[in-house]
Amino acid sequence: SAVCSSGTTFTVNNVPPGGTVRWACSTNISFDNQPGNPKVFTANGTNSGWIVARVVTTCNDTITLPSQVVWVGLYSSSNYPITGPNSAPCRQYVYYSIPTLEGVTSINWVWPSGWTYVSGQNTTNLALQTGTTGSGGTIAVQAVACGSPGSYATKYTSVTGICGYSLSVSPN
Repeated sequence: SAVCSSGTTFTVNNVPPGGTVRWACSTNISFDNQPGNPKVFTANGTNSGWIVARVVTTCNDTITLPSQVVWVGLYSSSNYPITGPNSAPCRQYVYYSIPTLEGVTSINWVWPSGWTYVSGQNTTNLALQTGTTGSGGTIAVQAVACGSPGSYATKYTSVTGICGYSLSVSPN
């Protein structure tokens, strides 16, 4: 699902006996000049791309397989903007997300100290609980693909309301 800057191999399995595989790809990808299957592809730039294989049988029938959408090259923070609230009350559950990314091997979220982690590390969705102080915080996320981390995308969420105070009545 990712074509890295160095060669990435794609294979068509179960090719009929005597059949050959012909490859094609989008312009931001190139492939080696060796005939057949598997095929080594290399990134030329970044962004999404596609790879398609056509199997030609001994009877000259051509079977075009569905194209494979791939990500070409490394990701940067502009490829995975964070969606989530701009502000939230104290001790409120808040949810953040990024788009699904092809070929990502890990996703690292970072959140403000004093906020409570709920779930979502290494996924595209993060759940937190805001802190008890009245200040906000910055949420950051980094995606790793092709063995290299992208830059951090960030989003600031302000915390509103009266925080850190409680009321107790005695005797109860």
